[in-house]
Amino acid sequence: MAKMLVFSKRFSYVYSRKKSLEAFNSSIFFSFLFLTSYILLVLLVSCYGVRYARIDAGANRLQISQLAVYNTTGGNVALGMTTSASSAYASDPCPYYVSGPVDGVLMAKNFYSCVYKAYVSNAASGAYWLVDLGSSQTISKVVYYNRVDYGSHANSYTLTLLDAASGLVCSCSTFTSDLIQDLALIAGMVYAECCETT
Repeated sequence: MAKMLVFSKRFSYVYSRKKSLEAFNSSIFFSFLFLTSYILLVLLVSCYGVRYARIDAGANRLQISQLAVYNTTGGNVALGMTTSASSAYASDPCPYYVSGPVDGVLMAKNFYSCVYKAYVSNAASGAYWLVDLGSSQTISKVVYYNRVDYGSHANSYTLTLLDAASGLVCSCSTFTSDLIQDLALIAGMVYAECCETT
């Protein structure tokens, strides 16, 4: 009887150890699966080695309220950075600023209000605007803030993300007349739906 009791205790101990080990292994497996999925998601939704973000107007006048360029840690790496453009419109009562789209005012702006800084090209077509991100970045999302009025001008725009040698990293031409446009389609899970990577 005593031997049976000892055997039963040993069996219970071994069985419980086995179950604990199975639970531990299962926990490791699901942690590994989650980590792998996260890494794959980051790979799918990111552009690597990006130094410049450029918007080309195409057939319409270029008008930008704000452009926010986010890295994988969620920082807007375009904020306050050096900008350049082919030209700036100078005929309206309110001045237009090449640096306006990176001043941190994340909204679609009323271009007839001199309260806000915005950018409008002088050329009616073919213009460009560019922001230097300061160093090579891994970009996960780009958000374009349109002009409150004449938003349909954005339909011809193209976004290109360039490396330090101005080589193409990503491009996106899915602009619409919406006031705020998440050009990276993070909600859609796959960056390639908007951007073609090389």
